[in-house]
Amino acid sequence: MSSDHSFLLQTILDNFPGGISVMDGNLRLVFANRTMRQLLDLPDDLFAVGPPFLEELFRFNARRGEYGPGDVEQLVADRVALAEARKPHAFERQRPDGVSLEIRGVPVEGGGFVTTYIDITERRRSEARIKYLATHDGLTDLPNRAMFTELLNASIETARRYNKKLALLFIDLDRFKVINDTLGHADGDALLLEMANRLRQNLRASDVVARLGGDEFVVILPELADEQEVAVVARKVLSAVMKPVMLRGQECRVTASIGVSLYPQNGKDGQTLTKNADMAMYLAKEEGKNDFRFFSDDMKSQSIERLMLETNLRKALERDEFVLQYQPKIDLRTGQITGVEALLRWNQPDLGMLPPIQFIPLAEETGLIVPIGRWVLKTACEQHIAWRRDGLPPVFMAINLSPRQFQHEHLLRDIDDTLAMTGMPPELLELEITEGM
Repeated sequence: MSSDHSFLLQTILDNFPGGISVMDGNLRLVFANRTMRQLLDLPDDLFAVGPPFLEELFRFNARRGEYGPGDVEQLVADRVALAEARKPHAFERQRPDGVSLEIRGVPVEGGGFVTTYIDITERRRSEARIKYLATHDGLTDLPNRAMFTELLNASIETARRYNKKLALLFIDLDRFKVINDTLGHADGDALLLEMANRLRQNLRASDVVARLGGDEFVVILPELADEQEVAVVARKVLSAVMKPVMLRGQECRVTASIGVSLYPQNGKDGQTLTKNADMAMYLAKEEGKNDFRFFSDDMKSQSIERLMLETNLRKALERDEFVLQYQPKIDLRTGQITGVEALLRWNQPDLGMLPPIQFIPLAEETGLIVPIGRWVLKTACEQHIAWRRDGLPPVFMAINLSPRQFQHEHLLRDIDDTLAMTGMPPELLELEITEGM
């Protein structure tokens, strides 16, 4: 080959985006472009007395620890033996400084190899980032639902193998929706992030904290001795959550409801443990919030009853099962009726007449209180107009608004539409809310 052609080939290979090397039949380096020497961080003195043998390159790398711990000569011998097999090879190698290289070697006729070296550090970082985003919550950096499922299954398998116990805490923030709707999603996110940090800080390094979504968190507690130990952790979590949070310069407080399930007595698989902890959490919420409950078999029957009640509640409107009773308001000085309060009852075919306490909390939780509230408003106003047509004097009509209705964005529109449709005088309509709101 002419000198011009050799110079051209050298220029091309030196400017190739990856590294290239050529080994002859004696496994001696006969060519290496500039990129290859840079990627492998090979010093010039290796080439001072002529092209080095592959064994010398292996020894240099082994001595600076690039093949990990072990006897240097054994590490070199193992790699030389692989090279002498003269087979195609492809592998990844990570330098001590974190740079990842993809190395591919192809044997050539007559012995030797042509090897390429590609820097894949950014590709691996991107892949790792994508994998991280797929398994972690974008707001809190906690494991997400998918990752939690994997971690829980792995924890259960470890507990099964070594005959250990573990506990699962299902944590739901109380009144989070009120704060989120009142202050906005940005402050709601700030609150969730603070709660995530508090959970991390108040648990052991071996415990797993994950966010399932919304205001729901779960905690895996491995290797716990007994329920008393779990109770200590649950109280610690409740105490951490209760501490005030500053949002927009104002002090806000939230509480949490926690359900606990234990392996193996409350379930031997992740799905069962999670479902039972969730069930126990709902009981804690229904019994006053800011507390924890352990799962028990009695909760199963309660959960089934609750599910049946919810199913029937969804059909109660279309089946016309709701009724209003009107409690008079009397002026004690004159004995005259000055107003009435509309009281909602549910005439459930199987259970009879149910008072609000037995179904309103469920209607609140499921959102059914909004359409039910519209029905109450319309029915009460129509009744008022019917009394007027019968010649009764005008009285005030009081209607209770639930917290969920009061926060609904279309409440004012619903009231306006009802007044216009029924002809109810606005000045005679009273809307009552509880002090707790």
